[in-house]
Amino acid sequence: MGGLWETASFSIRGVSIQNQESQALYSTHFILFLLAPLWINAFAYMLLGRMVYFFLRDQKLYRIRAQRMTLYFVGLDIV
Repeated sequence: MGGLWETASFSIRGVSIQNQESQALYSTHFILFLLAPLWINAFAYMLLGRMVYFFLRDQKLYRIRAQRMTLYFVGLDIV
């Protein structure tokens, strides 16, 4: 999703160069450009949580349970 949003963002930016007065195109590009890294980070945190769950015996890393790890990291990303 993150890669698709980045691609869409830059495609819209390319179209907005031809139509420079369009605030809607620029705003769409800017929002997609800012939100795409959240998808990429969420994937990385989800992967980390699953690795902790499957590879560590007590399913914890630094006293954080694997089931809660993604929730905490994504919440901190949004904040």
